[in-house]
Amino acid sequence: MKAVKSIGLFFAMGLGCIVIGCLIGCILSKKQNESLIQKERDRVEVKNRISDQAFEETLEENNSDLEKKDWASSFVDVSNDYPFLSKDTQLILEEVDIRKGTVVESDEILPEKYVGMNRESFLQSMRDYEATPPLSERQKGFVGLEVLSFSRDRVVVQKNYRRAGPEDGFFLALMDYRVIVLFDDAKTIYMTTDISYEMLPEEMREKLSTMFYVENEQELFDFLEAYTS
Repeated sequence: MKAVKSIGLFFAMGLGCIVIGCLIGCILSKKQNESLIQKERDRVEVKNRISDQAFEETLEENNSDLEKKDWASSFVDVSNDYPFLSKDTQLILEEVDIRKGTVVESDEILPEKYVGMNRESFLQSMRDYEATPPLSERQKGFVGLEVLSFSRDRVVVQKNYRRAGPEDGFFLALMDYRVIVLFDDAKTIYMTTDISYEMLPEEMREKLSTMFYVENEQELFDFLEAYTS
């Protein structure tokens, strides 16, 4: 009977050790898992901090680049592209007589060739006109022009003239191998022409070399018409 009790006690003690061992194993396993979970959390947190820091540094660099950037050179100036002239645009011409100091203003219909032009195109067209004015303008004493105002609704152009009276005389001379017209003081330029030295006969070249005088405006116009192509 004692032998049976001893065996039972032995088995009971063994079973108790096994249970205790299992409990200890579970506790250790739980702590190990918690440690692994905490390490993973720490790793993710560190990674996020690094990412946030990198993002902030990148943002600061971008902001710095934006501050240093010359925005004035980045924008496209569209003032030359708008507005455009239309057939309804009002053209105001101011004809200024330089000698008398008078101004005559007129309201004109915009020529069709200017319709659709922007500011830069119109200015270039006016520069071309000033460089090679038609004979009718040269006969009126045209010396230059200026665009005073430009918008879709209204364009103001000032034309400058150095006019002479019908009985005033003129001197014709050569300058840079082209014929020029001087007032009767032989100093003040009345107009320049496109008549080149090569276009003239030998006799006229000799006259112009020492200045050639014409009695009045009509004789001047006759000369210009004769040698202007």
